[in-house]
Amino acid sequence: MELIINDGILTGYRGEPVNVIIPESVTSIGDCAFYSCYDFTIYCYENSYAKKYEGGRIRHEIIK
Repeated sequence: MELIINDGILTGYRGEPVNVIIPESVTSIGDCAFYSCYDFTIYCYENSYAKKYEGGRIRHEIIK
């Protein structure tokens, strides 16, 4: 899977999301970045913006 990031904003992806690692450079996740995605896990770094993003059946885990 490839993440689409523009100016620090994660706006979407190409491929099938299963376990997504959000880079530390991401400062925001667009509201529709994972539109129609279900049942996968976002992995993000501690103090990452992505830590605040959860929706539907999307879970997140912290990488320390």
